[in-house]
Amino acid sequence: MHMVIMGAGRGLITTIRAVRPLVKRLTVVVPSSNDTGMDALIRRMGPYPGAGVALHIIQQFGTDAAAGRLMQQVFPPFGTPYDNVPFAVFDTMAHALSLGSLSEAIQRLRAMVHCEIDVLMATEQVHDVLVHGDSANVERSSVYFARAHTGTVQSVALDPPVTANAAVIQALKTADAVVIAPGALYSEVMPTILAEGIAETFKSMRGRVLCVAGLTTVPSQTDAYRAVDYVARIARALGRGAIDVALINTLGYSPNELATLRSVGSTPMRFDPADSDVLDALGVGFVGRNVRNPARTDESPDVKNLATHNELELRMGCMMALKVVS
Repeated sequence: MHMVIMGAGRGLITTIRAVRPLVKRLTVVVPSSNDTGMDALIRRMGPYPGAGVALHIIQQFGTDAAAGRLMQQVFPPFGTPYDNVPFAVFDTMAHALSLGSLSEAIQRLRAMVHCEIDVLMATEQVHDVLVHGDSANVERSSVYFARAHTGTVQSVALDPPVTANAAVIQALKTADAVVIAPGALYSEVMPTILAEGIAETFKSMRGRVLCVAGLTTVPSQTDAYRAVDYVARIARALGRGAIDVALINTLGYSPNELATLRSVGSTPMRFDPADSDVLDALGVGFVGRNVRNPARTDESPDVKNLATHNELELRMGCMMALKVVS
């Protein structure tokens, strides 16, 4: 089976680990719109998009330990823009400048660390993400999400409009299944699917498409969202018929866990049986499963643990969801 996973962040990492035992070939598609941290450095080096997520995934899943340690080496801080930037960034960008191709340099890194996963940027064109919130102002996402908001995001768009990486389109066309990994909806997930050509390909591809809903809300992005709202935003962005089925958590949170989430401005993305009517209207099937990490017995629940899918349960959930539409 050839599977494509799309997304970024901790949800993408968990999804990769969950499905790797199920597939023979795995392609990961990541956003390339970020302009902060190491991506700011990459974008200053030439007409390059933010490749930081792609480089991180390759290093994370490389099997050559020695090469991996070398590429992850961080130099001591000197109060410069290069502080805390892994050596993999400098090595890859040096080869990008030498080869005249960032994608070739990324593939070179992949071969060096023996990463068996094919990692692709959604687009190879330089762009930003613009956010339209409750106000009339439209701002770059890195600026908008850097501060707290009480309203909701109305829409996001790529600026300028860019075309999808041709290798991504080909991967989607040949995939047996596509999984949209859970993550921060407007900063990690949407930038991965908005490049021109992706939505059209989703509607015509032969592979089955699964959207994994997030577990908890993200402040300034999905405040007060239910799980069905999360899925609906992605489904509407891709168009009717693009998503076959959604996998949604049905395990609740204890009062202590709820208090922990509220302390960081987050809440669970709830799901009630009546919400399935919304999915029906969008033409999206539904599989409910307890896919969050099990409750801990201590008195101080970990926020990261509460917002992260359980790897084994996510694997089983993906198997169930994809079987539903097979």
